[in-house]
Amino acid sequence: MRRCILIVAAVLFGLAPGTSGRSEPSQFDGNWDVTIHCPATNEGMGAKGYDLRFPARVQDGTLTAQQGVEGTANSLRITGQIQPDGSALFQAVGRSGSPEYTVDRHSPGGLYGYPIKAQFNGSRGTGTRLKLRKCDFVFDKQSDKTGATAQSISANIAPTSGDAAKQAVKAPPRVRSDVDELPSARIQQRDKAYAVVIGIRRYMLGLPEADFADADATLMKTYLVKTLGYQDVNVVMLINERATLSGFEKFIESWLPNRVQDGAEVFVYFSGHGAPNPKTGDAYMVPYDGDPTYLDKTGYPLKRLYSELAKLPARKVTVVMDSCFSGAGGRSVVSKGARPLVMVSAGEGAPEKLNVISAAAGDQISYTYQDKGHGLFTYFFLRGIKEQAGKKTLDMKAVFDYAAPQVANTARREYNADQVPQWSGKH
Repeated sequence: MRRCILIVAAVLFGLAPGTSGRSEPSQFDGNWDVTIHCPATNEGMGAKGYDLRFPARVQDGTLTAQQGVEGTANSLRITGQIQPDGSALFQAVGRSGSPEYTVDRHSPGGLYGYPIKAQFNGSRGTGTRLKLRKCDFVFDKQSDKTGATAQSISANIAPTSGDAAKQAVKAPPRVRSDVDELPSARIQQRDKAYAVVIGIRRYMLGLPEADFADADATLMKTYLVKTLGYQDVNVVMLINERATLSGFEKFIESWLPNRVQDGAEVFVYFSGHGAPNPKTGDAYMVPYDGDPTYLDKTGYPLKRLYSELAKLPARKVTVVMDSCFSGAGGRSVVSKGARPLVMVSAGEGAPEKLNVISAAAGDQISYTYQDKGHGLFTYFFLRGIKEQAGKKTLDMKAVFDYAAPQVANTARREYNADQVPQWSGKH
């Protein structure tokens, strides 16, 4: 089974909240109530007004609010970081209920999203929706004696239909395999080893899910820390909504340069969608808030990644991509109306000092190993690491040499397709 299909990009687009690595407690932490007031409007096809009130939680400065059951009609999720000065830029993602309450007459369950600009002052905050009709937001902090507010919807919101309520976005069933059991042997701790690990299964704009990509990244970090000797403090993991474009920029272009010193090792892992730019043929990683229609503004180019990593004074830099960039499906997406491009190689243009390991050749698809609960390439890559676990140092080329034929043979047997992992760089 493919990890996704060739897609038509969603047309909605909003700004994404910033992400942070290791969060600190915030003065705004606690339970909150969110009240939304959206007056009736004549914009678009017109829409009725409504009011919503539902609970939120702020932890380490990150606000998460959920109205309804995520992924179903009439649901809304608000997330984002409140800065120390009280400013905030949140992202709201929801699914519509009755069409008469939406400006564009979305059918029940239709996906939409918009940014919210807010300002907090002590126990209260106010905000404004920055896209579509103007709606006002009020955030009230609950007192310590106040329990969580019961979720309520005003009478002018139509109830969710039974069919629409079933349209939940669910993760694929979690399957445990042999690689989920860590090897008993451990490589000696390495104080000068740093990693950025990214896994994006679900996307803000409704792109097809990259099945198990978040599980891939989570287990990769576990292997780095528990098996390969990386210190936990030196490994950043960006999963799903934390893996925004600003998160890519922050940790690749600032966090790494601020820490990496002469003689250090750097490891970057990405599991999720890649995409080709139809105009230039350049390959991009698609962040959580990425839009294949506007890759030059919302995607993170591989050329930029390689350029930033090449600046580091590290003695060894390894990039591992469980993605593909052909636009032909699998873990690759293209913009609406674009034809798939071929021969967009993940390792193309990489500086000599980088070792780039990619899950497939430039014109191939990166598949999921459904029976194992991981990406096909990631599964065998981790098995290769297990083979090396008893040794003093990790030979990455040996890991690749183990994984590559296993991936190729399994893709041919399970999918009647070619997926041949690629190595670019010196041993």
